[in-house]
Amino acid sequence: MPHRFILNDESRPNRYGYRVLNSGVRTDDFLANPIVLYMHERGGDAMPVGRVIKLGVEGTQLWVELEIDTDGGELEQRLDGKIERGYIRAVSMGHNPIRTSEAEEHMLPNQTLATVVETELVEVSIVDVPGHAGALRLMRARGEGGDYETLTPATVLAPVHNQLQMPTMDTTPPKAAGTARLARRLGLSENATTDEMYDAVEKLQLAMKEADADKLLHQYADRYDDAELPMLKKLALTQPSVVQELLSARVAKGGDATDAMPSDTDAEPTKAKAAPVKESLAAALHQLANRKAEGAAEEETDAERFNRLQRDKPEVLRKLMQDDPEEYKRLADAWANA
Repeated sequence: MPHRFILNDESRPNRYGYRVLNSGVRTDDFLANPIVLYMHERGGDAMPVGRVIKLGVEGTQLWVELEIDTDGGELEQRLDGKIERGYIRAVSMGHNPIRTSEAEEHMLPNQTLATVVETELVEVSIVDVPGHAGALRLMRARGEGGDYETLTPATVLAPVHNQLQMPTMDTTPPKAAGTARLARRLGLSENATTDEMYDAVEKLQLAMKEADADKLLHQYADRYDDAELPMLKKLALTQPSVVQELLSARVAKGGDATDAMPSDTDAEPTKAKAAPVKESLAAALHQLANRKAEGAAEEETDAERFNRLQRDKPEVLRKLMQDDPEEYKRLADAWANA
């Protein structure tokens, strides 16, 4: 049985402090594979639980009509029943932001982050708590094929039509001033595509990170042994400040390279000095392991981390917002400025 939900309401920010303009939602690729997931779970044993069969815009609201694959298994049958009985009422939009704006005409008084004016719809998920407080189920009125009405009885939407109601959207990326010059600076032709320029920028950023990591490790070359170099270099690419702190601490605890050299008469004291440093390095690697458990890429920027969490693990992002609001704001600002 089809279920209809509000996917986005551009009239107010979502729980993360930004809003998405319906006119900028790209749907071409999504409509070729209109999957519905549960809690944004992808990969491993996770499979789509349904598909979107219709979507459209009514006023400030982007709505979807979806159906659950009740032949898929126990999870799908339980989801469909809970939706029908009203125990699950929310969906969430998995999307990849393309362009944001802090222009006055795009910002609302209660908005804390930039407005997403162009984004790619990737998937729709059934969720327990939506990122947008207005992303709720629309209830079918009495009578087969009747109108839908929201959980607020005073609001009634138009009947569902057979054709797709999503208005035509301009999916051509905006032509930014100086695009040709930027392409040339990146070593590309003036006709390079946006994706080619993104790839070139990412390669340039990686090369800069590697150069900075090499410079940092060269600066402290007398404070680690060859066996530690691969581990330190990997950590320096993602957390250079941690590497600098660890190697600086090694000098403070173990003395300079000459003092730390083992001798026939003082082998045990030297070993004792080195132990706390190993523990500090292990602690730093433990932090890195936590990031990996979160699903982070080894070379992930703060902006990429925020974008991945809000798309794939919104529950982790909500917990971060509650437990460490300063870190949440730092990541959110990096994403808004990316």
